[in-house]
Amino acid sequence: MCSWSFAGGWPLIFYSTGIMGLIWGIFWIFFYTDSPRHQHCISNREKDYITHATQGQLSNHSENEFKAPWKAILTSKACWALFVTHTCNNWGTYTFLTSIPKYMAEVLKFDIKSNGLLSSLPYIIFWLNINISGAVADMIIQKKILTRTQTRKLFNVLGNLFPALFVIGLAFMTCKIKYFAVALLTIGVTFT
Repeated sequence: MCSWSFAGGWPLIFYSTGIMGLIWGIFWIFFYTDSPRHQHCISNREKDYITHATQGQLSNHSENEFKAPWKAILTSKACWALFVTHTCNNWGTYTFLTSIPKYMAEVLKFDIKSNGLLSSLPYIIFWLNINISGAVADMIIQKKILTRTQTRKLFNVLGNLFPALFVIGLAFMTCKIKYFAVALLTIGVTFT
């Protein structure tokens, strides 16, 4: 898409994802409901089946209004630790993801058009890790290797410390060892 002349080339990526989001939003508005009782796209028989099969799991909002304990949430050390960790991780992740093309073009001297697969490798491995790491964490907990809290702490440390170490390593890379730099970059992005 970047090399297409239509819509200015690279901006087309943003236009296309924006259009897909808009289409998804329109479908969501027309088809989403808070409860199967209010869904107009299924038969009454299906509504009755879902309501009966999930009895006690679905709530009527007017009967059971949930009140969030905001004071307890905002004064919780665990909540603030999670907030700081999540903010730092997101900053690192999005810095990685938005800076990779510029780094590969300007520092490693890659022609992104001719090395498309290599340029996309960090993103592909990152996507695979996102889909695998949750299952790995669940397995660690189910096999009682670590507790749920220990597993969460481990994954937070891996997700914040490893990328930082690999970024430091990337600072010393040149275009002469660009394939090693791509390996470091890929591993760093994988752990974000």
